[in-house]
Amino acid sequence: MKYYKDLGCVADVSGEWISDKGWKWPTKSGRITGTFDEIHASKPHNAVDIGAMTAGKPGDPVWSMEAGMVTDKTGNVNNGGLGVYVDHGNGIVSRYLHLSKILVAPGTMVTKGQIIGEMGGSNYVGGVLNMFGYAVHLDFQIRINDQPTDPMKFFKKNDDPGLSSGGAPTMTNAKRQKVLEEAKKWLGQGKVSYVSGARNPAAGSADCSGFTQYVFKTSIGVQLGDWTGAQIGQGKQVPDIGRAQPGDLIFYENPNHVSIYLGDQKMIHIGDNKGVQITGLNYTARGQHMTQIRNVID
Repeated sequence: MKYYKDLGCVADVSGEWISDKGWKWPTKSGRITGTFDEIHASKPHNAVDIGAMTAGKPGDPVWSMEAGMVTDKTGNVNNGGLGVYVDHGNGIVSRYLHLSKILVAPGTMVTKGQIIGEMGGSNYVGGVLNMFGYAVHLDFQIRINDQPTDPMKFFKKNDDPGLSSGGAPTMTNAKRQKVLEEAKKWLGQGKVSYVSGARNPAAGSADCSGFTQYVFKTSIGVQLGDWTGAQIGQGKQVPDIGRAQPGDLIFYENPNHVSIYLGDQKMIHIGDNKGVQITGLNYTARGQHMTQIRNVID
């Protein structure tokens, strides 16, 4: 099991994550640090990572999303550390991995919202907790008829201003609309080449922070810093991706990459020989993870 460093995002409470099936979000935090479609160690992740309320601090309670029976798979899970499986009937099973403590036994009936463990960073050998500032998180999966299924198909923010009820981005803010329109002008291989330190797409080259700097200055007159480390200090922090609005900046790792959020789990950015492109949020290089989201518009 590999762990990645989290540079200090602090989560919001999870009360806004709701499910039309009546299921309960499994922990306090609503901060998504890993998505279902990511590739981990050359294999599909097939789960959602939910970061601790305070990065690196274990112990957040984890509860069952629905009533059910704790299965005999509960315990030390191969390559997952301590984990709990709950069978909810009708072919639906929920899985909770990387726990520091398990509080239920196989064969136990649990109720919706009953605490079943505590979030941690236990490794796959003996369930030993990794305490040294790494991203303590919950690996949350839903299985339907024994097939891994993305939990985010069933949960949504009930007050997300960036999404309509159908999940599509809404552009009620004129400034945000202008930012996205300017960014999309440069889409396509061959229009803009990735060159480290370059800052002018109109001249044919830019790096990731040069692209965001140009887009924001040209579209709405917002002056961003000359590199990702400067830009991550501007504006205000957005607690988690569920609160992000189209036009927010998304930073990865140290930070060594920045993109512009489009909504609907998509972003626009430049980072390789494909030029400016629209991708999912997990596009970045292996080992890089989202570390912060910034609102520099309002």
